[in-house]
Amino acid sequence: TPFGGGPDLIVILVVALALWRGVEAAAVAGFAGGLLLDAITYEHLGMASLVYVGVAWAVATLAHRSEAGPGMLEPPPPRALPWLVAGAIAAQFGSLILHVLLGDHPAAGILFWHQIAPAILQTTLLGLVLLPLLRRIFRPPSAMSRVPRIATA
Repeated sequence: TPFGGGPDLIVILVVALALWRGVEAAAVAGFAGGLLLDAITYEHLGMASLVYVGVAWAVATLAHRSEAGPGMLEPPPPRALPWLVAGAIAAQFGSLILHVLLGDHPAAGILFWHQIAPAILQTTLLGLVLLPLLRRIFRPPSAMSRVPRIATA
């Protein structure tokens, strides 16, 4: 790639699931995706899983804090792109913090400009394309689908 970092597809999936399907589905997808990513890249097993589960929990709990106002059936859906940017930033810096806690001491300037910044930018740009598709796939149930229907005789 022209840059050191690449887009983080797992973060896009985890944020979409956290926004439209809830914390459980996002955490399971983040755990499985992180475990597979660690196995493929020969990293410490479970590090990426821990980061992605944390991102899933943070996005799901913080995005759905607003309660329905008076006269509203349900709260308005959260905007996905700001949460994707926040999730990408949290995943990159969470991974950096775990590497420092394990004893790796990467050069901060090189790591930021060659890994963290390009990964956040590319994840955001790819999220612009993928989030509308994922919204259709993981469409939340509407309020009308929870209303019992009256069968005509």
